Amino acid sequence: MANLTDLLKSFPGAQCRTLAKNKNTSEMLLAALSAHPDRHIRRLVATNQSTSIEVLKILMRDQEIIVRKGVAISQNVTIDMLDELARDHDIVQAGVASNPNTTSEMFTLLSDSESLSVLMAIGKNPNAPGEILRNLISSNGIVREAVASNPKCPPDILSLLSREQDYEVQQQVFQNERTPIVALLNFMNDEDWRLNNAFLESLIKQNPAYMLYVEMVEKATINDYRDEISLDLEVKSQLTEG
Repeated sequence: MANLTDLLKSFPGAQCRTLAKNKNTSEMLLAALSAHPDRHIRRLVATNQSTSIEVLKILMRDQEIIVRKGVAISQNVTIDMLDELARDHDIVQAGVASNPNTTSEMFTLLSDSESLSVLMAIGKNPNAPGEILRNLISSNGIVREAVASNPKCPPDILSLLSREQDYEVQQQVFQNERTPIVALLNFMNDEDWRLNNAFLESLIKQNPAYMLYVEMVEKATINDYRDEISLDLEVKSQLTEG
């Protein structure tokens, strides 16, 4: 192995990086590359799905933070390893927070972090518990944006975020397929409805039945819809059936 490691050191860096990130590279070659002096090559080895647990256990002790983060985001990493990495530098913690194998207990631990990168990674993770996501919406705007983009975000949280005045958060709420149509209508005024083409496009993409609202908005304002309860109920029932 030592001879192979020394041989790889003589290879051009670009060639070693290609080997390190290729999922078809053998475990033996990846093990040799894990000792390469270039930290970026070691990071690529850490994130490679073909890297063995034994090599990951070595790399999680690497002196370079980006290498340890590479281990933290690896889907091959064990729960015990994730648990230890969750107590590492916040850059590494952000990797743990984004890992699909992270447990509820780890999310709880990481949610106390003061690092926005960690909180954003939790917010975007589809496996983050709803209660954790609910607590995050009282945080910074970019963290709320991350929560709003979560494909598994509970509808009640999206309803709360629909009242957000931050444009970036609004956009994520618009695009999230789990956002209730009633929540969108509650905070959209007529001017927003007419001018925000991105909102209309994302709405129609979610469900073609939403086109019914787009057609009606040309004839009346949102306030008209709220006033005409019978029309409102009729449209909602058609959207629910769609």
